[in-house]
Amino acid sequence: MAPLSRSNSCVDIDFTLRRQFKKQSFRPQQREIITAALDGNDVFVQAATSFGKSLCFQLPACIDQGITIVVSPLLSLMMNQVEQLQAAGIKASSYNSNTRPEEKDRINRDLASGHPRTRLLYVTPELCSSESFRNRLKLVHQQCELARIAIDEAHCISEWGHDFRKDFKRLSWFRETFPTVPITCLTATANPLVRDDILLTLGLSATPESLKSFVMSAHRPNLHLEIRYTQDREDGRLSDFIKWIRSVHDRRKAEPRKSELEALGERLDNVSGIIYTISRDECESLANALSQEGIGARPFHAKLTKEMKESTLARWVNNEPGYDIIVATTAFGMGIDKDNVRFVVHWRLPKSFEGYYQEAGRAGRDGNASYCFLYYSREDLQRVRNMVSRGSRDGTNSDAQLRSLQRLALYCENTSMCRHAEICSYFGETAIPPCDYACDWHKDAQDLKRRIASVHRHLSTTSRVMAPITKEADFVVIGGGSGGLGAARKASAQFGAKAIIIESKRLGGTCVNVGCVPKKVTFNAAAIAETIHHAKAYGFSVTHDKPFDWPTFKTKRDAYIQRLNGIYERNLNNDKVEYVHGWATLKSRNEVEVSLDDGSTALIKAKKILIAVGGNPTIPPSIPGAELGTNSDGFFDIAKQPKKVALVGAGYIAVEFAGMFNALGTETHLFIRHDTFLRNFDPMVQEAVTDEYVRLGVHLHKRSQPTKVEKAADGTLSITYRDGSGNETVETGFDHLIWAVGRTPATQNIGLEAVGVKLNERGHIVADEYQNTSVDNIYALGDVTGEVELTPVALAAGRRLGERLFGGPEFAANKLNYENIPSVVFSHPEVGSIGLTEPQAIEKYGKDDIKVYKTKFTAMYYAMMEPEDKGPTAYKLIVQGPNEKVVGLHILGLGSGEMLQGFGVAIKMGATKADFDSCVAIHPTSAEELVTLK
Repeated sequence: MAPLSRSNSCVDIDFTLRRQFKKQSFRPQQREIITAALDGNDVFVQAATSFGKSLCFQLPACIDQGITIVVSPLLSLMMNQVEQLQAAGIKASSYNSNTRPEEKDRINRDLASGHPRTRLLYVTPELCSSESFRNRLKLVHQQCELARIAIDEAHCISEWGHDFRKDFKRLSWFRETFPTVPITCLTATANPLVRDDILLTLGLSATPESLKSFVMSAHRPNLHLEIRYTQDREDGRLSDFIKWIRSVHDRRKAEPRKSELEALGERLDNVSGIIYTISRDECESLANALSQEGIGARPFHAKLTKEMKESTLARWVNNEPGYDIIVATTAFGMGIDKDNVRFVVHWRLPKSFEGYYQEAGRAGRDGNASYCFLYYSREDLQRVRNMVSRGSRDGTNSDAQLRSLQRLALYCENTSMCRHAEICSYFGETAIPPCDYACDWHKDAQDLKRRIASVHRHLSTTSRVMAPITKEADFVVIGGGSGGLGAARKASAQFGAKAIIIESKRLGGTCVNVGCVPKKVTFNAAAIAETIHHAKAYGFSVTHDKPFDWPTFKTKRDAYIQRLNGIYERNLNNDKVEYVHGWATLKSRNEVEVSLDDGSTALIKAKKILIAVGGNPTIPPSIPGAELGTNSDGFFDIAKQPKKVALVGAGYIAVEFAGMFNALGTETHLFIRHDTFLRNFDPMVQEAVTDEYVRLGVHLHKRSQPTKVEKAADGTLSITYRDGSGNETVETGFDHLIWAVGRTPATQNIGLEAVGVKLNERGHIVADEYQNTSVDNIYALGDVTGEVELTPVALAAGRRLGERLFGGPEFAANKLNYENIPSVVFSHPEVGSIGLTEPQAIEKYGKDDIKVYKTKFTAMYYAMMEPEDKGPTAYKLIVQGPNEKVVGLHILGLGSGEMLQGFGVAIKMGATKADFDSCVAIHPTSAEELVTLK
């Protein structure tokens, strides 16, 4: 059957929309989806509840010749849609366990004719596995009458989804048997991992040229999202809800448009809503309790008679008195054509994040403001967790459900970001959705923190009644930073080891969450501020009349990090690494106990264990008032740009923060104990960058040592410090004080001593170059060992360890070479360094066996600027021996961070000065100076 042309399809769909569906216009993207389907493409649609996904296959079925098979997992959804289609004069039928025998016979005869009169046939995935049904479809296809396969709730296909059904997996038969018949699959709840799995399972990813994907935002801006915290011992759900619904009724009665509403026949006490429960008994008892309070509520669950359900549904849809609220078990409302549901309440915690989102989405389908709140307790979490852990008889992937439930629990207990943003992030969106105070976090974040505090206080009580879970694995990694992630993913994805990674905070470790990544994002902002200042030298009339919008920047930076956390989790899923969120403690050389977020515990038995828990920044305990400041992690929690800030420390973290603050317009004071900072770097770097910071206006307090910190009545801080002469001086008016004076390994309270893992005098785990500790089969890497504390180092070491432990004899000697590791400081200017400093080279080889090539110049970028705006550029090459092998390279200036990687490869390969000289320079660049040094 030749596909229709796009132009013909467009004419047909507008006419059909008005005539058959009584609608005057399409919602955004519906036209494009329907046109793509009519053009014969496979179509994937992900859109929120209320989008109108069913129209995207119903309308093409009215235009195309032949029958459309609609696969749906929900009988109530089938019933509702078939009734609506039949009422519109469209030949639609359903074939399921509720279908009358005579109707089944009629459908079978219709299919057996080869030319069915039915345009849409709704079936279950189980029927699609039936050989007799398949044979009838083959006959229809032979007559070119099988127009399309539509798969609704397509997330059920994926084993990574929250609602996996084995029979959905068998739907791959359609593409295998009918390769030219287009497939449309639709869902509201698929994260990127599930989306990929759906397309792969159905065979759609094999023909990307004929696949059209439409993935809409999960954001529902008209829904107000709120979590209400409760406990079994003080269960106030009923009284809280009654108080809330009566307050809504009272507001309607006080509405200035009261008479207008009454004239339109609207009852002032009619606020249509749904309350979801998880059991039939509670569904009945809650509906009865509300009715006794004079609130029109009716139960809706599977055990009610067909007639009662149909009557209840019809009267609720029509807003009849006594039918304002449906108290239902899950799945109610799917496909129901009622757009004025004003609230959805989850009486208990749903079983999955996706289920929560889909059910909450029943509210406000008309686009008007609606309310969604969920009653949350950790007791409910444990009950649902136990239900999910037991699995189900239809092959549900309980691990996937547990991951989804865990994310929902984190969402409920989140106090650091917008509810809407967290939902969008879960479904893989990168844009930050606007939230006009449409969630409890935006409305009052401090109140949210106070309300959740009671849940945390109750944790110790609930923990005692939660049964532990036992798991087994080949490889357990404690710590979800770069090193641990690299090792776990390598072991699982490449070598098939069963790997579990445990993290108590957020995936990505220090680097992603409070280190390299957010710091580089902030550096980029500072660099833009400098560029704006320099623009006038190039003839631009740029005025910087507004201060830097720190709160907006912070919100976007935090959302970016949240997206990265999600990407890391998806990577683990893709590589079949199980992710457990909780606190890990070693119980023996082969056992790890995990305290989970819900207060329960899990015992994991492992053949091999890796400790990669990283370290924590410190605050000096001996200085009175030091705790009034924050450690370097606290930089990323600053909500408002400080007018005046103090930093203590001379390492790269303090120097980077100082440069950023200063460039963004904050009065910046940096306290260092010596005359220069970055003292682990080459003297050229120390001197040039220190001088530049002074030139840029950083208040540099050399040879200073803070001795006391005090807080003034206005909330600002004063710092008393001793200078190089022993005199004490007081500097006042600081909005923030940041200590960047070192890090300590995170080895406390993880059970190291109990199993005999040795620590050195600084608390680091003693590990050799192969990451072996003092206990066989327990390994350690990264900051916790005191090795080079850089993310790429830990990642490289982790990958080699994964290869060595699980990759066979050919990987037995794999280890990381810690020599010539490049490093960059995002200071002002940037610094790049690899190999030995000049003093280190002299100490190792002797002064007479090394030679130093160096240059200072003004980069072309500054050529148009006044002298006071020109930044320094300086390069140094240190070579050794008669062959002049390069043993150290140190650069500072614009672009040094990006430049260093390439030169690092050359030096790692053993490049000589002659190799540098033989490379043709790229002109005009600063980098060419390194291959033309004399």
